[in-house]
Amino acid sequence: MALFDKTYKIKDIEGKVLFKSNKVKDIRGCLELAVKEKVNLKGANLEGADLEKANLEGADLRGGLYCMNANLAGANLEGADLRGAYCMNANLEGANLKNTNFNTTIIKTNLKEANLKGANLEGANLEEVYLEGADLKRADLKGANLININLDNVKMEGADFTGATFSSDEIKNNCIRRSKEGKDATDKVAKKEYDDKLIKDAQDKIKAAMLGKNQR
Repeated sequence: MALFDKTYKIKDIEGKVLFKSNKVKDIRGCLELAVKEKVNLKGANLEGADLEKANLEGADLRGGLYCMNANLAGANLEGADLRGAYCMNANLEGANLKNTNFNTTIIKTNLKEANLKGANLEGANLEEVYLEGADLKRADLKGANLININLDNVKMEGADFTGATFSSDEIKNNCIRRSKEGKDATDKVAKKEYDDKLIKDAQDKIKAAMLGKNQR
């Protein structure tokens, strides 16, 4: 039963219809429904699509998703598989990409304040990506192309930059130092919390023993 007058379609780069629906009000809803129904979206062409705040958590979008100039600001892509996607000039500002597989091409993309905690960006081409304020904690950036990227105020504790390419050795050394310093700081906090817990547990046991002794 049709709910809307218009039918929205998701096509591949050759024009073949991969999914269509007249039960949604926009292309974002069409994509969300396709993901929910586990439609094969290999090669889907979402160039210029407005997908702001789309919920694509856990989506399997492997195999050539084309979203050049797409608006994915604030989208939820946590745990999604975007291997092979092409997202040049896309807007992912504030998007949630936590634990996402993203070894792909996202040249000149806006990832300002994006959540990339634990994301797999191994071998990704991130040239000229805007990452100001993004969270790259524990992200895997092994072998990634990080030339001409904006790393202002980026959180990178525990990130792995092994084999990554930078614009200069200075930037490379700075990123590696920051990632290691952040990890060391995190480890120290965790150790202190653990030690404090052991001390508290010991104190509680002594108090309990003394209380029991006084009650005899």
